[in-house]
Amino acid sequence: GSSGYNAEYGKQWYQRRVRGTKVIGPQDKVNMHHQVFVGGLHGMLTATGLAKVMNDLFGNVVYVEIDTDKFKYPLGSGRVNFSSMESYQGAIQGKYVQVKCMTPKIDKRIQIDPYIRENESCSKCLDNPGPLYCRSCLDYFCEGCWDWHMRYSSVKHEWVSRTRTTKSM
Repeated sequence: GSSGYNAEYGKQWYQRRVRGTKVIGPQDKVNMHHQVFVGGLHGMLTATGLAKVMNDLFGNVVYVEIDTDKFKYPLGSGRVNFSSMESYQGAIQGKYVQVKCMTPKIDKRIQIDPYIRENESCSKCLDNPGPLYCRSCLDYFCEGCWDWHMRYSSVKHEWVSRTRTTKSM
């Protein structure tokens, strides 16, 4: 693989795989709890380009991977990891961002959601699977605990899941 230094951000980036589908910084800084899903990516946007956009908007990007098919063709989605909770929260609160680049010419709205990890347990009861993730609390919930949590909360909550659309309460 090749590596390059981006003096503008003062970070060393290592690019792996052909087509620029993965960019990583120091391995010890990748925190799976600070990972977002990005969708609606332009096919010409590389991982390096996405890292620059997300770093400009939210800061502290340490890992980017663009999903590809078996032929390494980009699928239009990927994941971004941040080294800080503040950057992660800024990204998931944004929900959508407009990406504008001159080279290649890209003007596209991309989706940003928390990356919902499979097989997470409910953060409250710890016994049941937690398929619902709250953008406000940053916790996973089973449906029973979500209903209980909503009944006794004065804060507006919004959940996302892998299989259902976002719901505000």
